[in-house]
Amino acid sequence: MPGTNLLRLKTLSASLDRTDLRYEAFFAQSPMLFCIARANGHFARLNGAWEKLLGWTEEEMTDVPWTHFVHPDDLVSTVEMAKKMNTRTGLNTTSIFTNRYLAKDGAYHTINWITSVFINGLSYSVAMPGETNPNV
Repeated sequence: MPGTNLLRLKTLSASLDRTDLRYEAFFAQSPMLFCIARANGHFARLNGAWEKLLGWTEEEMTDVPWTHFVHPDDLVSTVEMAKKMNTRTGLNTTSIFTNRYLAKDGAYHTINWITSVFINGLSYSVAMPGETNPNV
């Protein structure tokens, strides 16, 4: 029955490839801000909506700690939220919060977050932009 096992593996591989393509399309094409953050304080992945909103490329945003982009007045509360999410457990544990992120043009954008606890060193978040304030 080696042929049957090989056929099963090929079928499973093709199914995983289709699932991966769907995930990539969903992640890349969403107008929502999607990100995956590492427990070490860096983004692991961001979708293109971030660059459209803030002007920074994914590479620019993943090369430095995410704290680089947080408004100074929001930094303490944002770091505390990240610590809280890093110590909580449970797959259904999420937090909702708001902070402001620096755009490449110097303006700050309000970001409304829904974020998960860290699972295997990663946190998955979806966010929506709020108002923009160039004077803050």
